[in-house]
Amino acid sequence: KNGPYLFLPHSNKFDLPTRDGTGKVTRYDDKIIDDFCKENGLEPYLCTGKKGTVIFTDTSFIHRGSNIEEGTRYSYTNYYFENHPQRIALSEDNWGSYYI
Repeated sequence: KNGPYLFLPHSNKFDLPTRDGTGKVTRYDDKIIDDFCKENGLEPYLCTGKKGTVIFTDTSFIHRGSNIEEGTRYSYTNYYFENHPQRIALSEDNWGSYYI
């Protein structure tokens, strides 16, 4: 009930407009996701686990913490990318020595 991880399988094959078009809104409205799932025959996958469970995921798919019904959700996010020269240059430009 404390907002487990929700993942939409196959959602990377669809073009869902980016949030509000500005890139400032970091979460899709529930109705947008519900309508998107119905229109495209997608069934959200709710991933629950015990405290301390680690989830590895491809974040190019639509994903989020589900709505919190009770308590508090704690999460730690860490991103991994392939070791590609363009990715390294972009990351170093954005993060400097923190990336290395």
